[in-house]
Amino acid sequence: MYYVLRSKPQLSIPGEEPQKRYLLLQSLFAIASLVLLVIIVSVANAFFPNNENALPISIAFVAMFMVASRKKLRKLKPKNMEA
Repeated sequence: MYYVLRSKPQLSIPGEEPQKRYLLLQSLFAIASLVLLVIIVSVANAFFPNNENALPISIAFVAMFMVASRKKLRKLKPKNMEA
């Protein structure tokens, strides 16, 4: 997605820039959530190796990040874009 929208824009259909920006941001937030999940779980496991509550707590932090990013994306969603 990033390659078509940013690196080679001539490969995409011209126009509809708000929809393209929204899809790009949606993809970036999804990737950031996955990377954040891996980092937080790894750090929690490194600091608390025998604590069975570390994994659910770290996943809860990622869930909070995902909720916050969805709220931000709703504000940026173009008006004429369907669900």
